[in-house]
Parts: sequence; C-alpha cells; structure tokens
Amino acid sequence: ILQNLEVLVLNHRVEMKDAALVAIGQSCHKLRKLSLEGCYDISDEGLIGLCDSQLQDLNISYCRKITDRGIIRVTLNGTLRRLQARACSELTLLGVTAIVEHCPGLRELDLSGCLGIGNKLLAELQRILLDDENCHRKSSEFTLNIGGTLITTEATEKFVECTNANVSLQDFSISSLCVDYDPYMNII
Repeated sequence: ILQNLEVLVLNHRVEMKDAALVAIGQSCHKLRKLSLEGCYDISDEGLIGLCDSQLQDLNISYCRKITDRGIIRVTLNGTLRRLQARACSELTLLGVTAIVEHCPGLRELDLSGCLGIGNKLLAELQRILLDDENCHRKSSEFTLNIGGTLITTEATEKFVECTNANVSLQDFSISSLCVDYDPYMNII
C-alpha cells in the first residue's frame, strides 16, 4: 500500500520520530509531497532517510533539529521544486545555497522566520540564478519568502532589480509554533 503513496501530511505530529521517517523513505518510493510542519523531534537523521526519494514538495517548517547537513543530503538528488522551512533556526547560508544549487527545478523557497539567514544569501542566490549554466531556471519564475530573517530591505531591492525574482518580505512564520516561543516575553 505505501509503495504507491505520493502525498503524506504529518503536520504537528509531536510523536513523530526519525525512525518513522526513515521507514517512510524506505517504503514510499513514489512519495512526491511530504509535510512535516511542527514535527519538532525530526532531525537530520530522519531527513537523511529520505535521500533516495524523489520529493518535489517538502515542508519542514518549525523542525528545529534540522540543520544544513540534513537539508543538503535530502536535496542532492535535485528533485525539489518547493521547500517550506519556516522558522528553521539551524538553517544557514551553506544549506540554503546548496538547496538552490542542487535543485535546478526549485521554484519556491520559504525561509520566513529563519534567523540564521542574512544578506549574504541574496548575493549567493543572485550568482546561482544568473549563472549561464543554470539558465534553464528563469529567475522570474523563482519565488523567495524571506520575511522575519536578517535580510534587509535594501539588499532585497538590489536582488530583485538584478534577478527579477519574486520576493516577499512578509513573515509567514507563526511564532507560537516555535518550540522556544515564550508568550509572556513575546520573543523567541
């Protein structure tokens, strides 16, 4: 039954562990869309268990244990077209750049609320999007959500002017879904 599964939504399953994700990666060979939003205990080990899959749409929003290591490994096959990684505090320039380099079909990248992301990312993305070898991806078809990151408005305007990419500065992350959220302090 699982061999033909193409879409799996496991949002906010706090009991979700890496071993289950590895089993999904081993069983669901046709899986194209996976949403793990709010599965707080999923780490790089679980994500690496998906390395052989052909995922096109992945949502790892609020998965605080996922780092550059896991995201780089899961994107090496180059099939991702959409990645939502809202408030993934461990993602940095290294991992996000690798995503865009490894996945030439990537059309949407949502990094809302990722505090490890700053202006240097836009310079790297500009280099990748304007690279002649990467011309099969039109930057005008690329959507980037960077609200709630450390990226400045000035850097964003320069990036859009050079690449013609679609960029949103709206923060789509929801602070109350972050594990470190303190409602009394109203900060993360």
